[in-house]
Amino acid sequence: MREQALLSIQFPSTIDREEVLNKLVTEFVRQIDENKYHDIVCMEFDNRGKEVSIGEKRNDLYKKAWGKYVVQWDSDDGIHSHGLRLIIEALKNNPDVDCCTYEEYINIDGVEQRSNHDLKYGDWNNNEDGYDYVRTPFMKSVIKTEIAKSVPVPFIRFAEDHQWAQSLKPHLKTQVHISEQIYRYIHISSDHNERYGIKD
Repeated sequence: MREQALLSIQFPSTIDREEVLNKLVTEFVRQIDENKYHDIVCMEFDNRGKEVSIGEKRNDLYKKAWGKYVVQWDSDDGIHSHGLRLIIEALKNNPDVDCCTYEEYINIDGVEQRSNHDLKYGDWNNNEDGYDYVRTPFMKSVIKTEIAKSVPVPFIRFAEDHQWAQSLKPHLKTQVHISEQIYRYIHISSDHNERYGIKD
């Protein structure tokens, strides 16, 4: 039986996002190679079509996570050039925390904004602590796998992240926080129903 990894990086995606997903995966592979993380980081994928809700994909990915910790990256987003090293170092220096949180760079239709993920917040909110958005830990945060697996993700097509975050928060007692914009959220507006696979 293979030894458990420290971190599972998971990608819920679709076939039509293969090009952008490959760009993101290439960057993760670069960081894995650069830091020699081959034995402690693994990547897991679900690229079923939009007939399967994003909530179901996230839930199924959590079930098969192989690392002690797990994080999910959306295929059209990005990561800080040293983000993986910062996460791994934080986990190694804090070996039994429930989650690892950090700041997030946001670009929505060319407008740059800032978000912070932190266990200290009561719920998701806007314009707090000097950030455009604040979030309790969720899929973009690094979560201890046994905890992530214990909280089912709702089988819905959008807003599954906030619903899951609300259910997850009572299970999280400790965190390590990185004051860097690790996650890079890039959003270009498109038709809502097409984006989430909702049939008229």
